[in-house]
Amino acid sequence: MDTIRQIVSKIKSLAATENGRDILVIGVVILACTGSFFLGRMSKSDAKDDQVKIVGAIQNFPSGNASQESSQIQNGTTGSSQTSDSGAYVASKNGTKYYPVGCSGAKRIKPENTVYFDTPSAAEAAGYALSSVCK
Repeated sequence: MDTIRQIVSKIKSLAATENGRDILVIGVVILACTGSFFLGRMSKSDAKDDQVKIVGAIQNFPSGNASQESSQIQNGTTGSSQTSDSGAYVASKNGTKYYPVGCSGAKRIKPENTVYFDTPSAAEAAGYALSSVCK
């Protein structure tokens, strides 16, 4: 069995030749790639796919009828918004931005999450802000 000094001297003698340097460089690259691959796999396997869900959030409503307005927000029917397929502006009931109907950002909203508004002021009154994607 070789001692550490003998192994180091063999590596040094291998590094003294041009082919030996190439072999060492290739070995180091393979070792680094393999190590980073497995570290990435280990970090991904430890991550949980848990989703955060906020239940029972308290909301402040000016009219004092929080239960009715809360159910309207959950159904996407606040203010002058509409649940039908009409309106000049759309927003996701899960998001914070609203878009003009023809905007590319509006096309990414799932139909079941879409809330329609007739005017920008109606969308802003419902707590949405205009998206910078389509102005």
